[in-house]
Amino acid sequence: MNQTTERLEYHIKGAFIVLLVLAAFQYWQSNLDLGFLVVVAAGYVVLRMAFDIIQERYINA
Repeated sequence: MNQTTERLEYHIKGAFIVLLVLAAFQYWQSNLDLGFLVVVAAGYVVLRMAFDIIQERYINA
């Protein structure tokens, strides 16, 4: 497995944890919105991968 795949897997696991916490909070508030959860998960993974790529380029430059 290459480094990008490992990072993606790591960030997907992180997004799952964030989703669990957010879903629990929304359920507690009686306002569970699945569309919002999907947007948050996608945004989290995309931003974390972008920050990882940027960080790697500055460290290895």
